[in-house]
Amino acid sequence: MQRWGRDKAGKQRWFCLQCGKTALRFRKDIISTNRERLFKTWITGTQSLSEFARSHKATRRTLERWFEPFWRSISEPIIPATLAETWLSVDATYLGGRKDCVMIGRSGKEHVVWGFAEYETLAAWLGFFNKLPKAAVVIFDGQKGLI
Repeated sequence: MQRWGRDKAGKQRWFCLQCGKTALRFRKDIISTNRERLFKTWITGTQSLSEFARSHKATRRTLERWFEPFWRSISEPIIPATLAETWLSVDATYLGGRKDCVMIGRSGKEHVVWGFAEYETLAAWLGFFNKLPKAAVVIFDGQKGLI
């Protein structure tokens, strides 16, 4: 095959000299890598999924479908053996709207732990703290669920 111009989206077209057909080539490894990079950009950013979809000229449903394999591959955090000699700073952030929150804790010894909950409630925080050893000091933002 030889190069044969570009399509409307700007992707390289190829032409077969034997059969006369043109085609586009897609590399699944590059597609997966780009989607993973997009997922990491969204998950660490501040935009909702709908806003992120609009800014990347895609629908929310398309991004949900693309990101679904990455949700399954999120590993469990490594729980430190002790936090008795350090502080633990905790906060929660919502992934979209008022549901699906991520509770995050960071210690003075560079440990980062996280947990998922539907809402930031007392029960969710108790479940989060029950997984961790007792810290010397806990720093938080004063949300009702933590008080």
